[in-house]
Amino acid sequence: MDRKLMTFAAVISCAYLIFSQMSAHADASAFQIRFSDEPNAPLILPQQMSNSKSGNEINPQKEVKKWFKQHSLKGAYPLFAGTNERFWFAGPPGQRYLRIHAQNDYFIFVHQLDQPVNLQAHPIFEIVWAVDTFPQNASMGVYNRHDRAVVVVISFGDKVSGNLKNVPRGLAFYWGENDAVGRSYTCITPEGAPSGYQQACTYPHVKYIPLQRGDGGQVKNNRVNLVETFTAHFPDYVQQHGMPPMTAISIESRSDLTQSTAAARLYSIALYAQP
Repeated sequence: MDRKLMTFAAVISCAYLIFSQMSAHADASAFQIRFSDEPNAPLILPQQMSNSKSGNEINPQKEVKKWFKQHSLKGAYPLFAGTNERFWFAGPPGQRYLRIHAQNDYFIFVHQLDQPVNLQAHPIFEIVWAVDTFPQNASMGVYNRHDRAVVVVISFGDKVSGNLKNVPRGLAFYWGENDAVGRSYTCITPEGAPSGYQQACTYPHVKYIPLQRGDGGQVKNNRVNLVETFTAHFPDYVQQHGMPPMTAISIESRSDLTQSTAAARLYSIALYAQP
């Protein structure tokens, strides 16, 4: 059993929270995170962006560390993990993004929300992101090659007992190169695995689900209904307790299993009302 795959206490992300009206979308956002070092940067649509990775590149690392500290973002795995060679801000003015870089590495950064977010009124979750380099020949469906360039984990409600530590139920959305969109890759028997082996099963209550496949280097926005998706994966819990609030967001990247390099961009995440 892989004891590193889900060693996170659900969590968050590297960005600041802006509770405001969204200026670049037609609909209003109840909650948003813009991954930018520009003050008060608005959310923008993928078609407003260039797929180019260049332009006003890297912030000095000391500025990145300062930004992380200001927003109470801490390394959850490895414990006290640093930002060096893992995160920086890049991109042209108005299109800045958080670069995530994992070179034979695995890390998770965390932020617990100050207040739980009720999702009934705003269940639609959107990510604007890109993957520039996928881990080499990685797939959640292949034994011991389950690296991911970028994962955004939404955590819900109270913590649940796990094999290593207690973490909440979660939906772990990622962008894979080869994995089937919409399928859960938690607790599966992967290709090439020994008899009886289940991959990504340290925490069965955290569901790894790809939202995007392939298309490296392209900025995409993916939307998913969190209430519907959570209910589909945890029907008994919802029937007994109702829909829990969003309590944390986390970001992870992994490339150590394939001993390769992964690189991704995060522009924003947001919550919207049902259309």
